[in-house]
Amino acid sequence: MPMGKQVTIRQTYRQWTGKIVYHCHILPHEDTGMMQNMLILDPAQARGHGTHEKG
Repeated sequence: MPMGKQVTIRQTYRQWTGKIVYHCHILPHEDTGMMQNMLILDPAQARGHGTHEKG
């Protein structure tokens, strides 16, 4: 992915909610953005919380 671009990653978590960190174990990748915070919301909370899903 080119630097400065944005991506949306959608994934389903069935048991956990809250803040987590995703990361790459290749240190130069971590330093260039492959280590970010992520917020997992309960589906009932997710509506209107910056999601782009329709429905």
